Amino acid sequence: EILGEVTSTKEFQKIVEWDNVVYSLANKSLDMTIDAIGHDKFSHAMTRYQHAKKMAMEKCSDETIFPCTDGGKGDGDKYKLPETDCLDSDMGCGYACLDDIATELGLWKPLRELEYRYPGAFGLGAATRERMGERLQKLGSPYANKTVKKWPSGP
Repeated sequence: EILGEVTSTKEFQKIVEWDNVVYSLANKSLDMTIDAIGHDKFSHAMTRYQHAKKMAMEKCSDETIFPCTDGGKGDGDKYKLPETDCLDSDMGCGYACLDDIATELGLWKPLRELEYRYPGAFGLGAATRERMGERLQKLGSPYANKTVKKWPSGP
């Protein structure tokens, strides 16, 4: 009730005026995009996305090793610990689990087999490198038992 009183004031409406313009334009652009690709195609893609998102929440929420406390606070040096499964600092956490779901659902573009050719090349943590090594062995990859000390330069 109080929120409704605040948001209906002229002062508040003036503050959010341009937010509303951007929101309206984004919705119009989205509607035009859906019209252009077709409602059936969009509906199919949205259903597929929602299913993948649900699987990711169910499976990856407990598997992902974040570099922060249970309360969600960054723990300074913990960002540097090798026990996380993040690509860098607190970015890309849980990517291995998400990759598994994408593989299971066939979401990869059929260009070539998914391979992690250079585990550790990006400074990934030990636990992540171990999981990637196990995944490479399951795939029968020739890179499964190789360790890259330095990222190769040039083409």
